[in-house]
Amino acid sequence: MSLLAMPFLIINYGGEMIYILEQRLHSQQIKAEKAQKVLYDLTRALFNEAFISELLRPHALYTPEQTRDVCNKLAQSSIMKLSCDSMDKLFDLVVMGVKYQVMSAKHPTELIDITLNHIDYVSALGKQAGPASSAIDSARSAFINFAKELRVSEYAQVRQALLDFSIRKRVKVSLFLQEKMQHHDGRFVIQQGGPLPDDANVQVPGTIRHEDGSVENFSYPLQDAVRPKLGGDPYDPSKRACTLGQNFYTIERKKDEPAPAAPTTSHTAAKHNTSSLQAVKSMSAGTAELNALGSLLGVSSERPSAQGFKVSLFDDNEGSPQHGGASTEVINIPRMTREDLERYNKELCGVIEGIDFDTPADHTAPAEISDLLEMVSDGKM
Repeated sequence: MSLLAMPFLIINYGGEMIYILEQRLHSQQIKAEKAQKVLYDLTRALFNEAFISELLRPHALYTPEQTRDVCNKLAQSSIMKLSCDSMDKLFDLVVMGVKYQVMSAKHPTELIDITLNHIDYVSALGKQAGPASSAIDSARSAFINFAKELRVSEYAQVRQALLDFSIRKRVKVSLFLQEKMQHHDGRFVIQQGGPLPDDANVQVPGTIRHEDGSVENFSYPLQDAVRPKLGGDPYDPSKRACTLGQNFYTIERKKDEPAPAAPTTSHTAAKHNTSSLQAVKSMSAGTAELNALGSLLGVSSERPSAQGFKVSLFDDNEGSPQHGGASTEVINIPRMTREDLERYNKELCGVIEGIDFDTPADHTAPAEISDLLEMVSDGKM
């Protein structure tokens, strides 16, 4: 069980949640001022300096239930109020999105690319949102310093822990099905081949070097599908080669793109070390740590009701997914076109300067996570 997986779990889940909420707020035609306020509050809470500092300390990985509590408090840190069913479906989408990204990583260190892709998109989204920009920059620097200290073996442990975390979640998502990224039983289709990972120790397969100095070449399946390294730099957005972790809900994809060949499936990718999730569930200090971390999200106990609004992100009349196993429901979520995104962001930028970001948000925290949520409420923004 990795004690270093928490930043990759919470930051990626938080970033993915912002992706989905941005798309759903646009789809629901929420007023630009309210939508920007929601996105700003989420960004401010997720990249709070004290919250990030706490995440970067060694932690036993949270259970899915604890993580959902943190994501719920993050979502409720804004003026938006979600129904329980909408929050359940939002969390399912977040889990499935990040699960696909982690499974698709060709090398453990691509977790850096995935996480920074989330951070950089959210940073661009809130670049004109006053104090949030500096908070994101600070969080980004802190994460990079943390990431550079980890060894490849530790990234492998983190990746395995993240796969173990989501191994029981298999929810069908309409967008994944449309893009041939998911089977109708909820298993993922993983693209094989492509560029070799940029890690310096990765060599082109097909050569055996013997101790006596002789060299033997051999052929292998998918040999023609393997391409040279791209030479990217995960820490430089302009040179980052890995696209995993980018906002899938706004990317224009080619309609004539062929279906992935020879897929592998989720149950084989996350086959080993499933006992780590059970070990996390039994930790006695889990509730106390959840309390300490959740309070950093900055949820106040009072919020003017006139400024809040309730939104149903999905069709709450539909049956809820079957948590903990395969689901018969398909969560429908469309993608914004590039034109929609540009027009939407133009509207948001037009109202950002007139928004009062000092109004506190509310939500009384349940007892099991109240301590965590008080850390930001006590003025540690």
